[in-house]
Amino acid sequence: MPSRHWTPEERQKFEADLCSLLIISNTAWWAVEHPFWRYFFKTWIPDSQVPGREALSGRVLDEQAKKVEDRMKLDVQGRYGTGQCDGWKNVTRASLIGSMVNVEYTPHLLNLYEVTSEKKTAVNLLVMVEKEIDYCINILGILLVAFCTDSGGDAASMRRLLFAKRPWIVVVACWAHQINLVVGDYFKNNPVFKKLVGDALEVVKWFNNHGRALGILKDVQKSFRGSILCLITPVLTRWTSHYLSVRRLLELEQCIWRAATDSEAELISAVGPERKAKAKATQMVAIMQDSSFWMGLRQIRQHLEPLAVAANITQSDNAHLDIVVSAIVNLYWIFSRPVVSPQVRASVIASLEKRWLNTDREVFVLAVLLNPYLRQTPFRIGSPFRNTHAPWVLFKRIFLRLFRVQPDPIAAEGAFTDYLKHVGQWSDKSMDLEGFRKAHEDQARSEYSAPSV
Repeated sequence: MPSRHWTPEERQKFEADLCSLLIISNTAWWAVEHPFWRYFFKTWIPDSQVPGREALSGRVLDEQAKKVEDRMKLDVQGRYGTGQCDGWKNVTRASLIGSMVNVEYTPHLLNLYEVTSEKKTAVNLLVMVEKEIDYCINILGILLVAFCTDSGGDAASMRRLLFAKRPWIVVVACWAHQINLVVGDYFKNNPVFKKLVGDALEVVKWFNNHGRALGILKDVQKSFRGSILCLITPVLTRWTSHYLSVRRLLELEQCIWRAATDSEAELISAVGPERKAKAKATQMVAIMQDSSFWMGLRQIRQHLEPLAVAANITQSDNAHLDIVVSAIVNLYWIFSRPVVSPQVRASVIASLEKRWLNTDREVFVLAVLLNPYLRQTPFRIGSPFRNTHAPWVLFKRIFLRLFRVQPDPIAAEGAFTDYLKHVGQWSDKSMDLEGFRKAHEDQARSEYSAPSV
C-alpha cells in the first residue's frame, strides 16, 4: 500500500482509537507486539507506526482517561449527585471495590480499587469512600448530597462512621439489596416454601443439564404453545431472579406436566444407564407430576411478585427517597392483608420493620413531605405529620444538618406552611402539577411505544 505522511493530530487520533479498540474488544495489550499484528499494519497501513503496549497502556490510556474526566466535569459540574460503591471478586479472585456517582438520573463510573491484600474493615472502607467523596466534590465539582452502599457488615459500619464525620451527607443503604434480604428472610422463616423453591431449582437444573430431556420439553412446547421458552436459573445477586424463575416454570406448567406424564419413560431413559442418574430422573418426574408442587409455586409467585416489583423500583436510576418509602409502605400494606398467611405476614413485616428501624428515617419522611404530589396525604389521620408544627420542626432539623445554617425563621416557615396547605405559589395550579404529570405520561408513553432499533 502507498505510504503517506500523517499529521500529529491524525497520529494522536489513531493511537486513541487503537487504545479504545483494544479495550472494547477485550484484547490484551501484548497483542500489539505480536509479529503478525506488526506485519499487518506495516503492509496495509505503512505510515501508522503502531505504538507498543507500554505506550498504549500508559501514555495513551492516561490521555484518554483525562479526556473522559474532562468530559465528565462538563456534564456534572454544579449538579446534584449521589455516590455509591460496591465490592466483588473478579475471575482471578481479586477483591475489587468500584464506585460511581448518579448525577441527576445519569450514572458515571468513578474509580476501581484492588483491595485483595487489605483487611475488609469499616475504617479502611471509610478511607476509600471519603477519597471518592472528595474527588466528586473537589475535582468534579458535584454537589454531593448522599452516599449509598450495600448492607454488608463492613459497609453498614462504614455508613455509621461516615454519618458521624459528615452528617450533611445523607447516608443510606441500597434498598434493592434490603428487599433482597427481605426475600431471604421470607424463605428462612417459611421452610415449606424454601423446600419448594429448592425443588423448582432442581427441576430447572435437571432439564438444562440433560439435552435429551430438554429436547423432549421443547417438542412439547412446540406442540402446545407454538413457541419455546427457556427455563431460568436464579442467581443470588440478581434481586428478581427467583421470582422470574418461578414465574417461568409456571408459564410452562402444562408443558412440563405433559412431558412428565406422557413421556415419563423417555425422560427417565434420557439420562443414561447409571442407577444414580435414573433415580434422580425418577425423583424429578415425581416432582413435576405432583399437583401440590405447582400449587405451592403459585403461592410463592404471589408472595414474590410485589417484592420483585419493589426491587426493580428501588434499583432504578430515579429511585428517590420518597419512592423508596412508597415501595416499603406498599409492601407493608400488601403483606398485612388477611389473605396472607400469618407466618408469611409475620416474617415479611418483621424483616421490613427491622430494616426500616436501621434507616435514617427522618430524611425519608421529609422526602415524602417535599414531594408536591404527596405532601401530607400519605400520613394517617391523627399523625403529627398531618399538622404543620411537626413537619416544620423536622424540616428545620434536616435543613440545619444538610446546609449547616438555620432556615429563616419567618420567611421559610411561612413558605413551608403555605406549601403544606397547597396555597399561593405552592398550590397545585401555580406549580402546574397536572401539566408536569401529563408531560411525563406522554413521554413515558412515547418511549414505551417507540420501535426498537
